[in-house]
Amino acid sequence: MPATIPIESIPQRIEQDQRLVQEIIERSAGVSGKSTSEVELKKLTYNTNSLIRKTTPDQLVQLPISGLDALERHLLFLDRELKIWQDSLLDVARPLSEDAAG
Repeated sequence: MPATIPIESIPQRIEQDQRLVQEIIERSAGVSGKSTSEVELKKLTYNTNSLIRKTTPDQLVQLPISGLDALERHLLFLDRELKIWQDSLLDVARPLSEDAAG
């Protein structure tokens, strides 16, 4: 059962709640719409799907060592880009999660 708020504290609580709501709105404003993160994810998805479509098992068997090295470097690059995107997403979501929990 929630704690009872004394009548004389209600205006102060309303003001605190309004400030909290305003802060949440301001923080979430950067999340809505087409964000940079969404564009980056679409680019990563496109690059990964493109690589998958271009690479067949037969091609991998016939690929020289230099080609395998280049493929590995490209996959490591995509992995780093995905990690950066995930970290960025967590940075954006963390304050929103804290607001929801609080």
